[in-house]
Amino acid sequence: MRIRIDFYKWSYKLSPLVASALGYPPVAVETPEGRAEYATAQRGFAERAGALRARLVAALDAALAA
Repeated sequence: MRIRIDFYKWSYKLSPLVASALGYPPVAVETPEGRAEYATAQRGFAERAGALRARLVAALDAALAA
């Protein structure tokens, strides 16, 4: 979860330079249905980001080993 939050944090901080998520409907996280929708979306993001995360870790491992 920390990595996803950091993505949001830095996207927000860089918002003048990074496009926003226009076109996405808000998720009502204050309701049980909204929280379930949010959790499902977050699992999907984490699964799709797995390959990128592995590549980043491999690159950092290689850099630190040098």
